[in-house]
Amino acid sequence: MTPELELQRQLLIAAPRALPDVRLFRRNVMRVQLANGAQVKSGIKGQCDLHGYLKGCGLGFEIELKSHAGRLSKEQEAWRDWCAGWGVPWIVLAGSRLETSEQTVHRWLGEVAAWLFPRR
Repeated sequence: MTPELELQRQLLIAAPRALPDVRLFRRNVMRVQLANGAQVKSGIKGQCDLHGYLKGCGLGFEIELKSHAGRLSKEQEAWRDWCAGWGVPWIVLAGSRLETSEQTVHRWLGEVAAWLFPRR
């Protein structure tokens, strides 16, 4: 499992308790070839790792996750720009090699809370 996927898994497990008014969902972007040769495509290349909703207002938002060494691809930059043009809240959460994965996830939960609930 890549560092980003492990951080994503830990974040998805911790988020419901830490952020009860937020629901996060993993987005899979892939292309699968079936036995009959047909291809099934899911998602758009560059979409964020997670999308979510804020309870009570229907606000949708996007979260891109990066390990300490991760960088946005051109497709991810294009998705970020599309979100900005459509007024879709978008954030990137970056890991740190100076933190354990638990510390990173704890910090990320605080960053998401401050981003979604700036007056709390």
